[in-house]
Amino acid sequence: MPITTPRTILALSLMLTSGALFSTSALAGVIEQSYGKWQAKIEIQQRSMRSGLELFARADGSPNGNVVMIDRDFQSARLLKIVEQNDMLELDGPNQSHLSLKLIEGDLVGELKQNGINAPVRFHKVDSFGEPLRPQTPHGTLPYHTQELSITSADGTQLSASLTLPNTAKTTTKFNAVVLIHGTGPEDRDQTEDGHKNFAVLADHLTRQGIAVLRYDKRGVMRSAGSFEQHTIDDLLADAQAAVLTLRAWPQVAKVGVIGHSEGGELAARLAARGTTSSEKIAKGGAPAVDFMVSLAGPGLDLMPVLEAENTRNLEFAGATQAELAIATKVGNQFYQIVRTQADIKARMGALGALMQSLSAEEKAVLGKYRAQLPTLSREIAASPWAHTALNTHPDQDWRAVKVPALVLNGEKDTQMNATTNIAAITTALKASGNGKVELAILPALNHNFQTANTGAQSEYSDIAETIAPILLQRVTRFIQQQK
Repeated sequence: MPITTPRTILALSLMLTSGALFSTSALAGVIEQSYGKWQAKIEIQQRSMRSGLELFARADGSPNGNVVMIDRDFQSARLLKIVEQNDMLELDGPNQSHLSLKLIEGDLVGELKQNGINAPVRFHKVDSFGEPLRPQTPHGTLPYHTQELSITSADGTQLSASLTLPNTAKTTTKFNAVVLIHGTGPEDRDQTEDGHKNFAVLADHLTRQGIAVLRYDKRGVMRSAGSFEQHTIDDLLADAQAAVLTLRAWPQVAKVGVIGHSEGGELAARLAARGTTSSEKIAKGGAPAVDFMVSLAGPGLDLMPVLEAENTRNLEFAGATQAELAIATKVGNQFYQIVRTQADIKARMGALGALMQSLSAEEKAVLGKYRAQLPTLSREIAASPWAHTALNTHPDQDWRAVKVPALVLNGEKDTQMNATTNIAAITTALKASGNGKVELAILPALNHNFQTANTGAQSEYSDIAETIAPILLQRVTRFIQQQK
């Protein structure tokens, strides 16, 4: 998943500004009866729109849900509040929307309130919302086995996961296995974006080739418990460690590796740089060792220069002048520096407020004009524990400690994680480590998500039918199969 796509940041901002609240008594009543997918056609001011509602239990048994804007390319957002009151479901959704629903004759019937407008709604149960099936998305009867798991992270958070096992799982044959680690944002186990299920496609291909794959919903997302809003980089690392440990305990697994995309590539390197295998040490916060690692569009540089470079490319695509670029770069540097250095959230937000107040009219105009191209310059993200911890990571230090076999791939047309600069930094660090078991490559014509692209701009992601280019799938498969 891209490190800062506007859609990802929109969802991230939404989730950071309003923590989800759930009724602890709800599972005994209407909420539990309402689990599943529901669809309605809503009429507001002579406009009709199809909306979807999905409710489900998380790994710890608490309820969670999403709203889906079917007529807006199936964009989804997490419900912010789910409460049962007097046989009614009270649901707070995005953009200050509220649904009051009651089960009547098998439908969820009630009212939508948003921005002073009330509209009657009637949701009926459906099997799917009719999302377009991308050519590579796995479907139908699959030639391997899937097991649903609950993984317990170091702090007790329950993560919901899927483990795909090759058919050899029925025999005594051993197989290699990998954990997939997400990029930035509220990612589900499939790392879904624009109808593309990136991790589902990767897992499907690898499992067909005899490799087991474990993928999980990020904490606080979909069926995983915990708080996405309050997560840090250390939390993400602990979750990946727990997933690796789960594979280590699987009797037919031979070698265990990790595949990280974007920010996940740095987390994969950090895991690979560690070597604890003792269950006792793991329980005390140590990391289980991995036998190999794969970085897909992972960073070799600190996050701050990565974000600065991405902002510049976004502005160039939008036609910004050199003067506007200079202003955005200057303000962005000051903004990120405050987030990086101020650990206390109150002090951090105060300093950011003072920065914004000090800007000239021209500087404020530039930031307003290019707000869509500068999504990481938001107070909501700045206030998150993730932002402070992410800006204080040092990927080069982790890469210098990687001794296991590593495959490092970046896309030539990646406009979010520049392939040339990041591959160069990773190469330098790995040479310093003395690791001679490394493959590094920049794959021609591929973007941040490893689709065959025209310009590599984020706006192209949804227009490309391909989810992952075959060359990427082949390179990763061959590397894992070589690990004996």
